[in-house]
Amino acid sequence: MQIDFVKRWLSRILVALTVTAVYLYGYPSATISYFVVDLFHVAIGIVLTILLLFYVIRLLRHESPLARLGWISLAVGALLGIVLIKIGTPLRLKPWLYTHIALCVLGTLFLAASWLFSKGWLGDGIIRRGLGFAALTLLMAGIAAGTWWTRSRLEERESHLQSADAPGYDGQRR
Repeated sequence: MQIDFVKRWLSRILVALTVTAVYLYGYPSATISYFVVDLFHVAIGIVLTILLLFYVIRLLRHESPLARLGWISLAVGALLGIVLIKIGTPLRLKPWLYTHIALCVLGTLFLAASWLFSKGWLGDGIIRRGLGFAALTLLMAGIAAGTWWTRSRLEERESHLQSADAPGYDGQRR
């Protein structure tokens, strides 16, 4: 009973972390709303890490191999997130941030696939499950690509605006 309660809360926290992560990566800005979302992401990330530290062993006993891989990937990503909270993310540690993102995305993908398999929503045969997993992977890749595109457009616009303030700018794009 207790493990079901913890699993339910871990799933809810994971959904909130996923939504805030998409916002934080896709729309970086120096605004109050960004700061609040960032603080919320950090706080619930700490809660998720603490719950995982106490319950990951018990959780792994009751899960499918795919879910186990997801929880382990998520736990390693969460621990790396805690390290990043402690030391910060200067430019030289950008690869650590991207490793944290990759581990958490993979963990989320595996957990989502495992949950969808258990509900029977991705089919019952091996081919249907494989196609369902591929579709889920493409969906997550599409979200990641869209977020990256949005971020790069914002950075391009910001750089264009900064160059417009430069002396000698004639208004022409180069």
